[in-house]
Amino acid sequence: MAQAQPKKDYNEEDAAIIRKYDLTSQHAKYLDRHMLSYLIGHVENAGVYPAEQLQNAELAVLSKTSMVDHYKSQYMKYKNVTEEEVPKEITEKRNALVEKITELEKNCEPFLKKFYPEEDPTQGWELYSELVVKQGEDGKHMFNLPYLKQQYGIEKEMFESVYQYAKIKYETGDYYSAGILLHYYRKIGDLENDADAKWGRYASEILMQNWPDAVDSLRTLQDSIDNVTMGTNIYQTEGAQLQARAWLMHWSLFVYFFYQDENSVYVDEGIDKLIDAWLPDMYKTHQEKEHKQWKYLRVIQSLCPHLLRYLCAAVIIGSEESGKRLSGQESGHIRIKQRFKDLSRLIDSEARYYKDPITEFLQLLLSDCDFDGAHAKLHACELVIDSDFFLYEHKARFMRQARKMIFENHCRIHSVMDIAMVAKKLNYDTEEAAERYIVKMIRGAHLDAKIDSEANQVLLASQGASIYRTVREKTKLVRDKTDQLIERLQDRRLTQQSTHNKAVADGPKGDMSSFSRA
Repeated sequence: MAQAQPKKDYNEEDAAIIRKYDLTSQHAKYLDRHMLSYLIGHVENAGVYPAEQLQNAELAVLSKTSMVDHYKSQYMKYKNVTEEEVPKEITEKRNALVEKITELEKNCEPFLKKFYPEEDPTQGWELYSELVVKQGEDGKHMFNLPYLKQQYGIEKEMFESVYQYAKIKYETGDYYSAGILLHYYRKIGDLENDADAKWGRYASEILMQNWPDAVDSLRTLQDSIDNVTMGTNIYQTEGAQLQARAWLMHWSLFVYFFYQDENSVYVDEGIDKLIDAWLPDMYKTHQEKEHKQWKYLRVIQSLCPHLLRYLCAAVIIGSEESGKRLSGQESGHIRIKQRFKDLSRLIDSEARYYKDPITEFLQLLLSDCDFDGAHAKLHACELVIDSDFFLYEHKARFMRQARKMIFENHCRIHSVMDIAMVAKKLNYDTEEAAERYIVKMIRGAHLDAKIDSEANQVLLASQGASIYRTVREKTKLVRDKTDQLIERLQDRRLTQQSTHNKAVADGPKGDMSSFSRA
């Protein structure tokens, strides 16, 4: 995840801006305590709050976990006390925790001996992998309750002890063991704590920074919340679904903004996933608004408006890379343009409930066409991103792309620009540096422009798109939407056919109205 930034000496005005737009308290309502400790550490490095206040906050968070040794060391450090002066409650809590772990290990001993041996846990994973590949007479894998009971004497009740053992491992900070054990637990299926196990495994993968598996766990949780099954699903009500999605969206910020490849390089796959999940097409019909993108947008609109910051930042950060990936497609640039149109409408509609420098920057640029105001807002954007745990690593890309957006939008409504003015607006020391930047921007944005060195000006031709290109791109979009419509109709037909077949097979049950509702 993000490396701790060096402490900075902000002036009082800048520190006030950071404190005003700090979202740590909002995140605290929806994040696990182990995740929240990362955010507190990041805010502490910003140096805009009293050190004692943040130290007390960190101790309050740690005191509610089972990381007793870490809590004890931090307590001694912050309170400047010796080990003998540490409150006895901490020692008593540690002793009780050791007893609980010993008891659970005893209850799970047959399972742990085979599938998580202390001397080499990889041996247990190898055995598990063999059983998953091997099929029984029913065509299912062999890692199931009947086979485990027959071969190893592992009863169903033991798996509830495995779950409790995995939970306490997580609470003590052993995320690797917790993730493996919860994977075993969930593989059995149809167990009492399966829903909580999904969240526990997701949290473990996040804190281990195992991003590919975290994405899989995220997808599993999304399906669990969205696809409500009769009788057993805990997300039966709209309120429960809304609350679960709010937790999921906050946890997923770790995945979206810290997703790295095998070389520990930040990649845009996470940014793309955030945009695809949270930003719906504003032109969809009423029936199409049941798409899951609208369900996540409802969380922003009704429960967590502060998440709009991350959607705005993701669209800005990802627009340049998306343009590169889509450069071979005629609809690439028009798709990015549509994203900003949709986002602009969303910002305008939510401005009464939430605003920060990032949303205000887009509102000034896209809705008001106030280029001076948007440029002036960049300093506040930089401060907010600097102090935001999830956005800090993307600050350079955000600022680069934000300046490019100002330049491109300025070019679209002006025919002549003074290079000296551009140098001043973009904070370049010399006009030569500004001229090099302009040349790069003109090439990157595919603008029809040239530089008049004698007049020290940039001459811009009309930026209206060719009518032929516009028709091609619109046609391409119509074809794409038609394909999506056909897919949805096919899915609906298959669902109706499946419902009909089930109804015919089951026969009438007395209440015929249930078939009409289906």
